[in-house]
Amino acid sequence: MAEVPGERERRIVVGVDGSVPSKAALAWAARQARLTGAVVDAVIAWEIPSTYGFTMPVGGVDFEGTAAQVAADAIAEVSSPDEPVTIRTKVVQGHPAQVLLDASAGAELWSSAAAGTAGSSRPCSARSASIACTTPPAPSW
Repeated sequence: MAEVPGERERRIVVGVDGSVPSKAALAWAARQARLTGAVVDAVIAWEIPSTYGFTMPVGGVDFEGTAAQVAADAIAEVSSPDEPVTIRTKVVQGHPAQVLLDASAGAELWSSAAAGTAGSSRPCSARSASIACTTPPAPSW
């Protein structure tokens, strides 16, 4: 669906972490985007591990690259190359809750694997704007 000049982009934000529930949320978001003409932002957060508040010295580990691969694998699993929906990957360093809140600013829908009771749709507050949150039912695969 082409965007009309002056209208804001329709976006659905979904957090992905490679888990089965997050893939179900991503698949649901892609189906919803197909129906509404929205784009999907698949968001994954990463952090350098710490213990008791101290950053652990970790060498040779590409946390950002690993997170990007997890997101790419999830997208590949729930969509196909001829998918008529745009699914964008957002790989962000930070605490997952804050990263998702920041990413959801201006979005019209947030699909989450952990937002509430499976299959529910409820308003949630992200920053100063309220958006609809949905948690898709457990996948059958």
